[in-house]
Amino acid sequence: MKAALITVGDELLIGQVVNTNAAWIGNQCTLSGLELIRSVTVADSESSIHTELDASLNIADVVFITGGLGPTHDDITRESVASFFDRPLVLNSELLENIRSRFEKRGEDMPESNSRQAMVPRGFTTIVNPNGSAPGLYYEFGEDRETKRLFLTPGVPHEMKAMFLEQIWPLVVSPEMKGSIRTKTILLTGIGESSLARRLSATEELLDDNLTLAYLPGLNKVRLRLTAHTFRDQKATERMEKLDALVHDLVPTFIYGYDNDTLESAVVGRLIEAGKTIATAESCTGGLLSNSLTNVAGSSAVMMGGVVSYWNESKIRDLGVSTEALQRHGAVSEQTAAGMAQGIRSRFDVDLGVATTGIMGPGGGSEGKPVGTVWVALADATGVKTRLLAVGEDRIRNKERTVTIVLDMIRMWIS
Repeated sequence: MKAALITVGDELLIGQVVNTNAAWIGNQCTLSGLELIRSVTVADSESSIHTELDASLNIADVVFITGGLGPTHDDITRESVASFFDRPLVLNSELLENIRSRFEKRGEDMPESNSRQAMVPRGFTTIVNPNGSAPGLYYEFGEDRETKRLFLTPGVPHEMKAMFLEQIWPLVVSPEMKGSIRTKTILLTGIGESSLARRLSATEELLDDNLTLAYLPGLNKVRLRLTAHTFRDQKATERMEKLDALVHDLVPTFIYGYDNDTLESAVVGRLIEAGKTIATAESCTGGLLSNSLTNVAGSSAVMMGGVVSYWNESKIRDLGVSTEALQRHGAVSEQTAAGMAQGIRSRFDVDLGVATTGIMGPGGGSEGKPVGTVWVALADATGVKTRLLAVGEDRIRNKERTVTIVLDMIRMWIS
C-alpha cells in the first residue's frame, strides 16, 4: 500500500519549527509495511494544500495531513480540505460540547474561536484527540481497488502520535502488512560516499524494485540502508542477507555497526573485548572526545581519564610536553601531539594515549597552518602514530569531524 504525507505550516517552511512529525511518520510507515512514496511540506495556504492534495491522491492509496487544525485564523487545513472535496462544514454539537468540557475541567471558559474545531466537512468521520481540543478527521472515497483514504491530525507531536498509534494504524495496517518492509542499515566510517559506491559497484546486480540500497552520507560517516519489500517478493529478505554479506566482503574494514549503533559504542565495546585501556589529551577538541567515549555505558572499564590542555602551560605541566617542542614547532604540530599522547599514556598508565591539537577557527590560522589544521597522535607500547588532518573552516563541525576521525583511528588500532 502506497502512502503520502503532507505537513502543513509556515513555521515548518521558514525553519522556526523542526519538522519532527515527518521523520516519525516516515519511520512508522516503514515499521507498519506502508510504502511512503511522497512527503511534502506546504504553507498555510488553501491553494498550496489543494495542489499537494491533488498530487498525493493521484499516486497514493492513503494520504496523511498534519497541522492546521487549531482554532486561530491561520489554521485553514480543515476548510481547505472541505473546499477541495466541495463538502460544506457542519457543526458537530457533540464535538463542540466535548471541546467546551475540556476547558471547563481546567476552570476556563472556552474561547469562541475554538468552536471552529467542531466544524466537520460533511461525510467525514472525526478521530478523537485524547490530548487536545482539535479532533482528527477521516474520509474514505472511491470503490474497490480505487478506494482512497485521507487522515487529518493536529500538528502537535504528542497529539498526532497518540492518534496514529491508537486510532489510525488499526484502520490502515493489516496484520499481513506489518514487517512487509524490512530494513537494515550498515554503518561505515573512514570512506567517502563516492569511493564507497565505486567499491560496491558489484552489488548493483542484486538490486531491483523489491531490494534497494541507499547511500546516506554524514559527517565522516556513511549509512547504507538496505530495504526489502517482502510483500511483493517473498525471497526479498533472503536476498537482503546476501547483499549484506557481499557488502561485508567488499568493504569489511570500514564497517563499525548496524542500525542504531554509534561509533563510540563500537569503540568502547571493542576496547572492553580486547581488555585495553585508554586516556585522552585534548586541546582543540576541548573534551569532546572524552565526552563521546563516556557517553557509552560501561566505558569506565576502559576510559581511565583525560586532560583538556588548552593552554600551553598545561601541555608542559600536566602532560610533560617539552618547552623546546612548543617553542620550535608550536602547539599545533606533530611533535606536540606526540608529546601529549605519550604524556597522557604515562600519566594514567594506559594501553593507549590519544591526543588532539589544532586550529578550529574561525581565526588563528596562518599560511603554513590554516584553519582546520589538526594533528592527532596515538601512543602505545610500540611507539607513536601521528596523522595530519585538514577538517574545514566551521569551528563546531571541525571539532565533531576530528572526534569522528579519531574514534575511527582508535577502532583501527584495536583491530
